[in-house]
Amino acid sequence: MSWIVILVTFVVGFVLGLGVTFIIKERQRDEDESVEMEEEQCGATLNKKVTGKNIYVGNLSYDAKDGDLYQVFAPYGIVKSVRIVKDKFSGESRGFAFVEMATLIETQLAIEGLQGRDFKGRKLMVKEAHPRSEGRPQGRKRDLGKRGGGSRQGERHANRRSKERRI
Repeated sequence: MSWIVILVTFVVGFVLGLGVTFIIKERQRDEDESVEMEEEQCGATLNKKVTGKNIYVGNLSYDAKDGDLYQVFAPYGIVKSVRIVKDKFSGESRGFAFVEMATLIETQLAIEGLQGRDFKGRKLMVKEAHPRSEGRPQGRKRDLGKRGGGSRQGERHANRRSKERRI
């Protein structure tokens, strides 16, 4: 008799667990749809609609920290991440950062609210960050095509031609 109760309890718990999971997923989908609708409605009222949630912050003070930027952007919404770009070798700030906000509306409000704002003695340049293009070279790579740097074989042929001309 007790094994039947245990089996029934397990089956009921399993079915209820699936039901709870379904309800949670349904609520999350509804929330996502309402946020998208809200972003579309508010985006139409703002001057310029942003397409991404990443923000480029330029003209940044070299002594700024991630926490400082987080506090500056927090009044405009949920800050998902802050990344101050640092030099590979010295580890010092390069003077710009990337901030990711939770929604497009918050991104747009932060851009409009912080553009030109004074932060640690410098006026911030705040705009939407665009992803790097795939064809863009990284670092200072030189294109050596048609600029010399040829093989020694080329020198040998050049010398042969110059001897032929002398004769």
